[in-house]
Amino acid sequence: MTQLFRELLAMSVREKELTITPNTMLQGLHRYGLHEFYGPAPPLINQTTFIEMACEELEKIKKMIHKPQIVRPTPITPSTKPQSSPTLAGDDT
Repeated sequence: MTQLFRELLAMSVREKELTITPNTMLQGLHRYGLHEFYGPAPPLINQTTFIEMACEELEKIKKMIHKPQIVRPTPITPSTKPQSSPTLAGDDT
């Protein structure tokens, strides 16, 4: 995350101030596949804040991905008794 912040900082015009804007952060995270990042962000983000926010978001994503599937039991079907074959009436053999 530190490297990503440095890349984003180098791309921004705020390099001397060591902060990036939320828009720059979202674009950078999106570039690396973090499309679901919608956390609230301050107007200017320093490296520490960026790393904290990005890591929190990664943890949320991990929990969603690794959430165990709920196994639903199959519904119980009523059992039917097998029918006996009808006897032949009048068969005296």
